[in-house]
Amino acid sequence: MRVAQKLEAVAQLAGGVAHDFNNLLTVISTYTTLLLETAPADDPAREDLGEIASAAERATTLTSQLLAFGRRQLLAPRLLDLNVVIRDMSEVLRRFLPAGIDLDFAFDDSLDRVWADRGQVEQVLLNLILNARDAMPNGGRLSVATRNVAQAGSGERWVLLDVRDSGMGMDATTQARIFDPFFTTKRPGKGTGLGLSTALGIVRQSGGDLEVESALGAGCRVTIRLPGLAAPANTTGLRKPAAPIVHSGRVLLAEDDDAVRRIVARTLEATGYSVIAAADGAAAIAEANAWREAPRLLVTDLIMPRVGGAELASTLRRRWPDLPTVFISAYASPEASGGAGDFPGVLLHKPFVPADMIRAVEEALAAA
Repeated sequence: MRVAQKLEAVAQLAGGVAHDFNNLLTVISTYTTLLLETAPADDPAREDLGEIASAAERATTLTSQLLAFGRRQLLAPRLLDLNVVIRDMSEVLRRFLPAGIDLDFAFDDSLDRVWADRGQVEQVLLNLILNARDAMPNGGRLSVATRNVAQAGSGERWVLLDVRDSGMGMDATTQARIFDPFFTTKRPGKGTGLGLSTALGIVRQSGGDLEVESALGAGCRVTIRLPGLAAPANTTGLRKPAAPIVHSGRVLLAEDDDAVRRIVARTLEATGYSVIAAADGAAAIAEANAWREAPRLLVTDLIMPRVGGAELASTLRRRWPDLPTVFISAYASPEASGGAGDFPGVLLHKPFVPADMIRAVEEALAAA
């Protein structure tokens, strides 16, 4: 219990730090992108700006790992066939392995679907493959397999993903710490110690679990278990091509971080919108109460003081049920998950750049 409480406290701290850091990264990434777009091709500053952008991308990856460890990462789940995901990744995975490691796959052709974020599933699988590679410096065998399992009594169905290697394995002391953040047996500079803790956070956030079986000199087996869902019937049909989005009209923006609010307003105004900005949800409601006509779009942070984005959107939708909405957030939380999924909207993850913002706006308008 003490270990669990310690990890939960570290997870909360990691989530809070990553949330604030993502706000800063949004500002850094956005202004760097704007400068790169306007700098002449022969401007010597372009190389420096490129280095800043590269550092921001690396920092984004680190905060993503921290959020995943703390189970506060924003997910975009959908119905997935793990066989398809793994097959699509197979060639990429092989590129990470030296010639001395044989990689083979075993797929259950009747595999149930899972409800998960594809990008996060891919990250988990890549983390496990890299760990297995490093455990076999002299070569070996690596296998990836999928299968269905029905739990006796409850009738629950689970999809299992097994990753097994013939590497050096781990002793009991090492196994007791493998999920500790920043714990690694690799040489300095060769690993962050967040691979397995990140994988565990992602899997548990998706309603599953992760188990590790290993013994010194006997390799390692990692089993991921996710809730299984019956595969849907095949459906066919043609969609009418979407009409081009006209970027105009009034946008109501609610964002409590001053710097992020300024950069979002600047991006939207440069695209053609008229932006009315509020520092939180309560101020946005007060502003909207004076309007007779609905705004073209609502853009709101999910986590704000007084009134959060989910409550704000719900309040405005009582007047304007079809109001297109873009939700912005840096991490998942009970406040966010309790409302954002209850009505239509597009979720935009921090950090983002102007192109990400415009893409989210177009998706929200197209879906309305």
